[in-house]
Amino acid sequence: MMPKNLTKEDVLRSFSIEEDQSKETLDAYLKQYPQFALNLIELSLELELLEPRSSDADEGVETNPIDTSQVKAALSGENAKGIAKELGFPRAVVAAFRDRVFAPETLPQSLVRRTASAASIGKAQLLAYLCMPTHMPSGLSMKATGKPEEMEKISFSDFVADLGLDETQKARLYDGGYDNGSN
Repeated sequence: MMPKNLTKEDVLRSFSIEEDQSKETLDAYLKQYPQFALNLIELSLELELLEPRSSDADEGVETNPIDTSQVKAALSGENAKGIAKELGFPRAVVAAFRDRVFAPETLPQSLVRRTASAASIGKAQLLAYLCMPTHMPSGLSMKATGKPEEMEKISFSDFVADLGLDETQKARLYDGGYDNGSN
């Protein structure tokens, strides 16, 4: 286990990369980091959703990991405009999903569900895609003088704070959509 003085993000990241994410491992983390109990439980449930379910009929059959290949296309171009319009989100939110800017454990589950539904992809697909490394957008990487590196993911609340929205608009984004005034 790790020292007690770690940040929430450090603890969640550590749990997410544990080889054994069983109830016993979760219990050990909950005991050592009770201040992050709700976050650890939510992450544990999300990670469980990402694991393919096996049934008796699947015994002996190798399961494939979640296919995330269509996610970027579903969140790009005209699709992104349509998602932003359908959900009433600023386009920057959809672009941040596409570019994997958010730390997945910081996203409201209702937002993930609504975005996945509007993009016609599965929630598990979107979460698996968001767990992949974040890279510099290709337009910026062409301008880079050195080799592009993985960018650090940010929390959803920090991202929303930088959008310059008033409190009512922020609450709508978290609770069911951002009202951009269009009907």
